Amino acid sequence: MIIVHIISALPIGGAEKALFNLLSEDVGLSNKHIVISLSSQGFFGKKMIDIGVTVIALGIKNPLLSIFILVKLYRLISSIKPDIIQGWMYQGNLVAWVSRTFFCQKSTLIWGVRHSLSDIHKETLRMRLTIRANKVLSSNPDAIVYNSIISKGQHEEYGFCHKTSLVIANGFNTKIFSPPVTFSKPMRRQLSIPITSLVIGIFGRFHPMKNHKGFILAAIELLHLNEDIHFLLVGNGVDSNNIELNKLIPRQFRKSFHLLGAREDIPELMKVLDILCVGSQWGEAFPNVIGEAMSTGVICVSTDVGDSRHIIGNTGIVASFNDEDGLLNALKDAMFIPKEDRINLGKDARRRIINLYSIELMTARFIDLYSQLVNNKGRQ
Repeated sequence: MIIVHIISALPIGGAEKALFNLLSEDVGLSNKHIVISLSSQGFFGKKMIDIGVTVIALGIKNPLLSIFILVKLYRLISSIKPDIIQGWMYQGNLVAWVSRTFFCQKSTLIWGVRHSLSDIHKETLRMRLTIRANKVLSSNPDAIVYNSIISKGQHEEYGFCHKTSLVIANGFNTKIFSPPVTFSKPMRRQLSIPITSLVIGIFGRFHPMKNHKGFILAAIELLHLNEDIHFLLVGNGVDSNNIELNKLIPRQFRKSFHLLGAREDIPELMKVLDILCVGSQWGEAFPNVIGEAMSTGVICVSTDVGDSRHIIGNTGIVASFNDEDGLLNALKDAMFIPKEDRINLGKDARRRIINLYSIELMTARFIDLYSQLVNNKGRQ
């Protein structure tokens, strides 16, 4: 089968990583995959090319000029004649719908929703309009794939068609994300973190949704209880140039905070952690960073966003939104877990990812879906 994936962009991000994981498992095996990025090639576009996937970047910068891009898209889809057109995220879904409806009606259409709708009013106007357009057209896809149980329920309550919807959870490469063979001294030395210190990390781009401010304020409270803690903040825009974040950190505690910005060595940084924190307040459906940390043997503390509670199970701590100090109290509880118990919880966390959220399991579910949908269409 020929599958065309349509996505708005390919920077470092959860949906982009999930697509890359799927392609890396299926390239050269069951199907031929072609990725169309509506904007640039980005970080993951380059990685996809490296594993042999065709990536086509349309270079849309100004939405007003997108009509010209549709001509190019028409030529691409008409020449490829894909068996399946698969949209990734709301904008990709809309363009995938246009492609199937007007350019290749014989193709099977799959949408991918990777966002939660805990409070749509927190989204930008543009995002709200895009979500509404998805809702209006949601009876058209042959399948709508959500990556979380919570997201599926929220979207269907909002009015998305439920007849063809299903959940395929994200999958994780447990070979790349694995516990350190030996204690990660070199990386700690590189980051100027003592061997004995407790390390708590938050990984995610700088965005109000990710709640870096709440994490830093909680971290400061923890430092008042124990000064031998270091905090890693990793993600695009989370660096020493971020004036807003730096203002929050008292001078006496600055050596305890490491604002590393966007990094490509995430698996190695994960190995430094004792605890991973996800403090997001909305929008998350299935936080990839939780699966990556658990696969590495790191316990997780998370707010109750998306499927965090389902992913973590009893291997970490989930903070309630109803408690104003919920994240702080959850981090306190995790901090005081004895080291040996924390290590054992980390082992349980890794086993949970291997059994329920492996990259192999995710890929198998997508391949089964592709075969089922194409076969059903062939019988019509």
